[in-house]
Amino acid sequence: MIKRWLVIVVGCSTLFLSLTVKLQSGKAQVVPVNAPCQSYKIGMDTSGLPEIQGLSNTQTVWVLFFPYHFPVWSDEDLKIVWRMTGSGDFSLTAQHTDGTMIEPIWGPEAHSGSSWRRPGDEWGTAFRFPKAGCWRILVKRGADTGQVDLLVVPNQYTFF
Repeated sequence: MIKRWLVIVVGCSTLFLSLTVKLQSGKAQVVPVNAPCQSYKIGMDTSGLPEIQGLSNTQTVWVLFFPYHFPVWSDEDLKIVWRMTGSGDFSLTAQHTDGTMIEPIWGPEAHSGSSWRRPGDEWGTAFRFPKAGCWRILVKRGADTGQVDLLVVPNQYTFF
């Protein structure tokens, strides 16, 4: 089952963040890495942080982002909290459209308590995406798999 969302947040700037979540129990779900990033809807949790939900027939996945800004920049740490129902070990990796693979810079770390109220067990992670483009984060818990596509833009630090 694929769930897609589109968000356009308008304020001081416009936000486009690309996410796709695809899950199916017991089967690896890998979409070709050269598939283009799409802009999908991201909601806000009760604290105002961006979150997205992905569903399958048997599992639920929630992703909560702790960004410094949107869109997400390359070469900058991005904390991501995950909730996933089911059982088994939780793991993830990310792949750029050019095939570059990266692991989280930390995590997944199991959380025993949280104020974020979504179903499933919770883990914290952080990624540092080394280059701009579409990054596909592949998640796995036991036999269930999923993915989230994230559009990362070039780092926009200004040095004087």
